[in-house]
Amino acid sequence: MTDSPVSINPTSGSGIDRRVLIANGVQLITVVTPIAAGLFALLKYLDVRNRELKAERYKSYAELIRTLSGIKPDGSRAFLVEEIQAVYQLEEFDEFKSISIAILEASMAQPEWEAAMGQYAKRVLENLKR
Repeated sequence: MTDSPVSINPTSGSGIDRRVLIANGVQLITVVTPIAAGLFALLKYLDVRNRELKAERYKSYAELIRTLSGIKPDGSRAFLVEEIQAVYQLEEFDEFKSISIAILEASMAQPEWEAAMGQYAKRVLENLKR
């Protein structure tokens, strides 16, 4: 018979030394643990950043709705051109589409608002309903 490169340890019951298996496991753990921790930290960062972006987006939408109602974010009266711009910008907020439709429909029910903004709001309302 030829000599086998695997040492036979009569106490292990197999052809592979347990110490080698343990050493390989420790090496694997020292590599995998930092990778897993880094991946967890990355996922946590992405989740927090996504929440921040959603909050900023909602704040922008709320300011837009306020301008649409005639009041700028600083509390002063919005000019007609700013209100028209706000109507058109509603199309940029797909995640708030149903709210935008409801707001435009309710606003158009007011005769003075419909007279001033109706022609713009109707176009945007049609686009939002698609």
